[in-house]
Amino acid sequence: MCDAGVALVLHDVLCPLTPASFLSRAVDTAVGSERVVVGGRPVVDTIKTVVDGALGQTLDRALLYEVTSPVVLPASAVAALPDWPDTADVAALVNALRDLFEVGLLDAPAGARRVVDDSGLLVLEARASDLRQT
Repeated sequence: MCDAGVALVLHDVLCPLTPASFLSRAVDTAVGSERVVVGGRPVVDTIKTVVDGALGQTLDRALLYEVTSPVVLPASAVAALPDWPDTADVAALVNALRDLFEVGLLDAPAGARRVVDDSGLLVLEARASDLRQT
């Protein structure tokens, strides 16, 4: 795709409270390890399958990870990409990158959560309020 010799950092704007220090750590990790690094959070909700409209088995949370931000590609991965990646769906992007590269997950801080609905916005507002008071 492009061999500029620098890492590509994709920051999801729906993760607005991701600390700059975490973004920097993700870049350092990707550059130092020469693998794609993805920020994320452990899943804490109960996740069930649905089969033919019926509630199915409970998935093991320990095997699940909520993608947050950033996604960092080291320079070698950027140069090896055949095309510019589709960034519209960050989770789909990570799955596509896993087919091409080694991907490492980096535990993101709680403030890096992705806002996906109004309830997430309320959590974000509360978190931002907590940050302003410290």
